[in-house]
Amino acid sequence: MSNQRRGNWKPASLSDAGDKINIRTIIEFMETAANVLERDGKDDTSFYFQQVADFLRDNPRKGLNEKVTTVLGL
Repeated sequence: MSNQRRGNWKPASLSDAGDKINIRTIIEFMETAANVLERDGKDDTSFYFQQVADFLRDNPRKGLNEKVTTVLGL
């Protein structure tokens, strides 16, 4: 047993626990962005947002840990 007191511990993250975003929120954001861009006639940009949404829906456990070129199909 040690005489030292326990140190303060915080998880390594970019935000506090209340600010976390789940994968479904990101997918919905990407789909909304794709729809808005398509309505504005920016079909190429819309395509890439939709491609990210599709990738995350098909591979939810991988998330954004893949290379960008893999996610975008380049």
